[in-house]
Amino acid sequence: MGKSSSDLNRWFNGKILEVKVIRPDTNLQQIQLTCAGWGERLKCRTTKIKRFQDKDDATGLVLDDTDTTARVSEIVKDIIEDTDHYLDDGLGTETGITVTGVQTIDIKLADFQQVGQTWASAISQLATYGNAYWGLDQDRDLYFHTPMTQDGGFLFTNNLAGADAVGWDSKKLGFLNRTPVEWVDTTFGAGISILHGLGANVHTLVVDRNPTPNSTFNFKDNYLAIEFVPNCDNIEKISCSFNKNGTPANAGDMTIFLCGEDRDASGKPSLGNNLRAKGTLHSTKLGDIASSGRSWHEIGFNTVGGVPVAPNDKLYLVFKKFGDATDNIVIERDTAGTENFFTSAGGVDGTWSAAATDGFLMRVWTNNTIDITLENTSSVKKYGKREVVFSFGQNVQEETAREALIAVSDVLGKEKRTYSQVFVTPVTDKIPLGKKCRIQDSTSGLDTEADVVAVDVAMRADDNTNLGARNLVLTLEESHF
Repeated sequence: MGKSSSDLNRWFNGKILEVKVIRPDTNLQQIQLTCAGWGERLKCRTTKIKRFQDKDDATGLVLDDTDTTARVSEIVKDIIEDTDHYLDDGLGTETGITVTGVQTIDIKLADFQQVGQTWASAISQLATYGNAYWGLDQDRDLYFHTPMTQDGGFLFTNNLAGADAVGWDSKKLGFLNRTPVEWVDTTFGAGISILHGLGANVHTLVVDRNPTPNSTFNFKDNYLAIEFVPNCDNIEKISCSFNKNGTPANAGDMTIFLCGEDRDASGKPSLGNNLRAKGTLHSTKLGDIASSGRSWHEIGFNTVGGVPVAPNDKLYLVFKKFGDATDNIVIERDTAGTENFFTSAGGVDGTWSAAATDGFLMRVWTNNTIDITLENTSSVKKYGKREVVFSFGQNVQEETAREALIAVSDVLGKEKRTYSQVFVTPVTDKIPLGKKCRIQDSTSGLDTEADVVAVDVAMRADDNTNLGARNLVLTLEESHF
């Protein structure tokens, strides 16, 4: 759509979902199309994404605040651009979708796991945690940014002779067709002062083996199975202190298994008849491993809400053979340790070595749930005690839930102002959703900025004198105390 052929812009980019054929008369046939924006594709793809914020190398317990990969905005990019989180590794990427509209939002998630969720659902979760608008624009570019922070550069006014309109970019200038502009200030669904987050996860360390290392074990020649007995009913994730040699990403993904005792040969691990879960350290993450010294890295499993286990059940953490003489990974260990371990050239049941003892640097976490309450004291003063409950799904960790409640309260703790049915003349440039514009109404004296949340375009083609769009109808929104 455009005012001339040189000013044409794509205002809609989507897919045909339904075709309806209407025959009101013998000599007349009509075709009615139902279309959806390209964001429909994000509802058609599924993910098993698992992202953990780095911890300090020295202890492996303190979150590393310099880890920018844990930002909600970076995880959003990972969903679109990375392939390690596909349910089926053979599926190709979603071509044509870009992420240049993703704003850096410095809210970090210590633990983000979504198994069997659509890409759209996972991004919606991240948008909640980051207090962000998101969607795909007309050019299939993903936008993801916080309200009232991105300026679309548009001015809509009925005073074209005013100081602001004069000299404004004519391609981003629209005339208010109907005035005065009306708006609604409301606390329906807003003005919330107390937020209860139910069911957040808290990870508890149940196995902590952190001796002073004096050697390493290289995975290039054998499978390694480390025995442990956790006193819990589920295993959420593990971490180990690894070092790298060469460029281990050249060897692909590193695979870890959780299994129980061989039912046919007690006292040894079994990947055949007692496999519990599988985890992956993707090749793109292997470069983060240090070449020497403690370098703790966490690995999740392909389950939701932790791997169910029986308390005090004997389990084995099994590392698949990985790498070659040049590019490989080693795990740090103390050769004076007393914990059992086993090795196998092929990892096949019945081929495991006799038990030996060592002290590998590893940790195991279990998962429990807690409830969190946030009180917005500014909102309490103005609106009183108004409560709302959020039920967190599985795999939302305590730190993530806390950050989410803070971000949500920043919006829900205020009044919401909505400007609906704002009629403006068509503009030359396309209007980006989620970005703010300026609106001036000389009749009412309104002069403010608000985010564009909807643009309705109606076009008719009755005859050659009534082609194209005559009006754009905007819905604008802002939050304020």
